[in-house]
Amino acid sequence: DAEARLAVADAEIGVKTAAAEQALAKASAEAMASIESVAAEAAADIVAKVSGANVSAAQAASAVKAVLANG
Repeated sequence: DAEARLAVADAEIGVKTAAAEQALAKASAEAMASIESVAAEAAADIVAKVSGANVSAAQAASAVKAVLANG
């Protein structure tokens, strides 16, 4: 029956869509973590070069997270 096949296909598409959304969310989170890490390193280097002050990795990471959270 066509309706039953359509329902099965719709369910299969739903499962595949959910899996793709999860994979995309994971990739996005990993990319964002990588961006934050690079930004923190760059921020620490810039502060050191501009002001001569040494900023810890934790301080730089915290500052980057704050900027990203607040735009």
